[in-house]
Amino acid sequence: SKERGHNHANNSLVSVLDNGNDYEFRMIGKAHVEAYGSSYQGKRLSDVMRASPHFARQLKASYEMVRTACRPIAFRGIIGRDASESRFAWFETAYFPFGANGDVVDHILNAAIYRAELD
Repeated sequence: SKERGHNHANNSLVSVLDNGNDYEFRMIGKAHVEAYGSSYQGKRLSDVMRASPHFARQLKASYEMVRTACRPIAFRGIIGRDASESRFAWFETAYFPFGANGDVVDHILNAAIYRAELD
């Protein structure tokens, strides 16, 4: 449906590989691509580490919190001067674990919104 497609833009999905040693970007929505300026869909977090180590370490930390706790986490905040290359000023994001049972996370769904300017 058109509504599902619109909301899909704010989602991303990763597969957990090798017990969290790496992650594969299965789907990256348009809002993420616009916010960060690139899409790593079909690639791995280890690929991002080579291209953008700081960003990759932040993602890995978020993924690991969700994977090891087996529960959702959420953040919101302002991007400061330390991230001057950022295309957004404010964000809100949530990560949701998925797996065949409650003890092992094999996929993580992320939903996020970004604003270019602070209100």
